[in-house]
Amino acid sequence: MLITLSIFGDSNQLHLRTVINMSVFLALTKTLIATEMTLVKRTLWKSFINSTKNPKETQDNVLKRILKENQDTVYGQEHNFQSIHDYQQYCREVSISEYEDLEKYIQNQEQLKKPYLTSEQPFLYARTSGTTNESKLLPISRSTAERYKRSQKIAAYGQYASYPAMLSGYVLAIGSPAVEGYLPGGTPYGSMSGLLYKEMSWLVRGKFVVPTKVFDIKDYELKYIIIAAFSLQQKKITAMVSANPSTFIKLLDVINTQQQEILHIIKTGSFVQLKGLTESEQQDLEKQFKKNPVRAQELEELFTMHHRLTYAHVWPHLVAVSTWTGGSCGVIIPVLKENFSKDTHILEIGYLSSEFRGSITVDAQNNHAVPTLHETFFEFVERDDWENANHTFKTLDMLEKGKQYYIFITTGSGLYRYNMNDIVEVTGYFNKTPTIVFVQKGKGVINLTGEKLHEGQVLKVLEQLEKDKRIEPVFFVMIGDEKELEYILYLEDAKGSADVNIAQLIDINLAIVNIEYEAKRKSGRLKPLKIVFLKRGTGDEYKKEALERGARENQFKVLPLQYKRDFTFDIGKYAL
Repeated sequence: MLITLSIFGDSNQLHLRTVINMSVFLALTKTLIATEMTLVKRTLWKSFINSTKNPKETQDNVLKRILKENQDTVYGQEHNFQSIHDYQQYCREVSISEYEDLEKYIQNQEQLKKPYLTSEQPFLYARTSGTTNESKLLPISRSTAERYKRSQKIAAYGQYASYPAMLSGYVLAIGSPAVEGYLPGGTPYGSMSGLLYKEMSWLVRGKFVVPTKVFDIKDYELKYIIIAAFSLQQKKITAMVSANPSTFIKLLDVINTQQQEILHIIKTGSFVQLKGLTESEQQDLEKQFKKNPVRAQELEELFTMHHRLTYAHVWPHLVAVSTWTGGSCGVIIPVLKENFSKDTHILEIGYLSSEFRGSITVDAQNNHAVPTLHETFFEFVERDDWENANHTFKTLDMLEKGKQYYIFITTGSGLYRYNMNDIVEVTGYFNKTPTIVFVQKGKGVINLTGEKLHEGQVLKVLEQLEKDKRIEPVFFVMIGDEKELEYILYLEDAKGSADVNIAQLIDINLAIVNIEYEAKRKSGRLKPLKIVFLKRGTGDEYKKEALERGARENQFKVLPLQYKRDFTFDIGKYAL
């Protein structure tokens, strides 16, 4: 969607819709959006497309800009940014970094308000799960946010160019809170997606059916009921946007299980019956909600006619759904498609993370995306090479179609040669720039719904249970099921334990060490963890099979966290 500074708040958007006839409002905004998109095409889009014709030159210029901007920082001085003139020298001066390598610079810059990592002081931190129970705080400067906005405009045009009707009606966009809290020094932390949502142009935000304040509600079930009420109140929704498709599956489940509460809100415009809202929150929501008894009656008839409603039933004009289609999310897409009409298109939203925006979809009809080569410097190592400790780095212009790579980034926000631990695949080329698709997190991390669970977090929880004498693991493996959106712990216990209550205990403790796991569990997007106890000797059988497949005795190790698709051992026959 378009990103410019909003001049209307949520309440003003509603007022604008109220004083103007709905059909007139949609016709007016459709014309204005078409005009703005034309401007984006002539400026930002054209420039971006030109950059894909010479990726090496574009990337060289990006690296030079980032180094120059930050050469006087503590980090820049320690790594001789001022003397670096090319990529090879950059590699010699700067080693591959993990978050832990940069954390002290981030902390010092925030606490002392001096340029330790970046020349520009962050105005916001994106918070995401770390490898321990400490969350990562990723700095975002005003300049970074502005670049992100420009890229968002380019991405919006890429989708609009293929499906202009997607912005002919209203838009259901579901995001995260822009601000979740404040650091001791007063700087807020939250999400970049929430920030962008709040700062979208009034043209687009006027079409958004869910007010931003709804995303601040802590109770997930309550929040989804309110999202459902605001969105179902409008029949002509033509676009849906959310990074993870599991969000839409959850919303549809709420629509079908909480229909009476939702219909009451739409019919009366009152939120009084919802437990968990303060009086102030209730009044604020009611100011922004316009009751629609006619629509409530229509929905009630649909509920009567159909055993279970789909999105095709409630929003027959839906043109496009923008979300992740790669990695583990790709498994969910067929399930999601069953709930749309054949005329609804599912578009790749792009490779996105808390750290940066990784790609822009340039061909929405075929979901081809190119890296954000105009604002981020990229490095890659072939998947097998990295996993076998052969660290041969390649730049964007050196990638080959059909190969998979680990990705490393340098950004204006102070991530220098940063290991994303993400795997992407080159699917082809746009002009002379490779098109990429996200495949999965690297070894040791599983991401079913956005929780990014690390094997270190699993080990920490199990080690504590072992210290507490709750379990005595002989062999275990945690499997992430992409289709069912759940984790299953297979455990061979020395004591022969079969206490299924341990699963709930593990679930609770994983939520403690991983804030995103906690969020996905609370929202219901991630199912409760299951545990399957195994017969004695299962671990030996697992090792025996691995050795028969060619693993070396002295190199054999159990990967404690694996995707179901990668786990070929028939472990079910060893269940107690």
